[in-house]
Amino acid sequence: MGPRPGGAPLPPAWLIVVQRNKPEVYGDLRTSFELDRRVNVILDRRRADRRRAVDRAEPERRRRERRQSPPALEMAFSREAGFFLITRR
Repeated sequence: MGPRPGGAPLPPAWLIVVQRNKPEVYGDLRTSFELDRRVNVILDRRRADRRRAVDRAEPERRRRERRQSPPALEMAFSREAGFFLITRR
């Protein structure tokens, strides 16, 4: 992708997050997209969801949760395939 008007390069348009227990999928996707600068393939390093219910000192200021769960069919595909595809806006 070309540079932005300010000179900074555009970020990748797609982010592929591969499950940590699928190194073969990670290797295949890295090889497949290594020449495509619009795609960034990473290995998920999380061990657990960091958002946990804890007692907060201050009340929550957000009106609603910003993260939304993907549709069930997309979740099922991602679990089976071993990766999630995230489109950047």
